[in-house]
This record gives sequence, structure tokens and C-alpha cells, in this order.
Amino acid sequence: MYEQLRRYLVDLLHGLVKRRQSRIEEGYLIPDHVNMLITIHPKYAISQLIKYIKGKSAIHLIPVYGEPSVTWSDSISGGCGYFVSTVVRTDEMIQEYIRS
Repeated sequence: MYEQLRRYLVDLLHGLVKRRQSRIEEGYLIPDHVNMLITIHPKYAISQLIKYIKGKSAIHLIPVYGEPSVTWSDSISGGCGYFVSTVVRTDEMIQEYIRS
């Protein structure tokens, strides 16, 4: 089921980010989390975009994959939080982190 969900999530996440005039530069999905390098339009706060992505992805996944368990629902909708870094790093450093 993971591969089917993964393919669905890739399209979904790209679409959600695009709706907020932003772009996923690099991304990696594994069973327990998602790493993404996102270029965010300046009119959106980082927290605002992340909340939007997590909330909307959960709303889209429930009808497709059924009623989620508490753990799955919490992790998709924000129960596990997120990490953001605004410290100057090179794109290559960030992309390498996401890949590994």
C-alpha cells in the first residue's frame, strides 16, 4: 500500500504547494515522514504553508484511503510537527540532507 500512497502523495503535495504559489524543489517520502525543500512565496508564512499542506493532505487522504488511525491522522495533520531552518545553508547541503 505504501507505493500506491506514495505516488498519490507526490501529486497531491505538488498540487497543494503550487496552489500557494510555491514550489517543491526536492522531496523524499518514506513510511514515517516526508522531507521537502520548498521555495515559498513571500506572502505566505512558513507555518501557514505547512499547516495548509498537512491539513489539506489529511482531508484528501481520508476519503481515498479510509478512516485513518489516530497515529496516522496525527502525523499527517501535524501531530508530529515540522522542522524549518532559515539559517543560511547552501541548496546542495539541504538537498543532500533530504536525500539521506
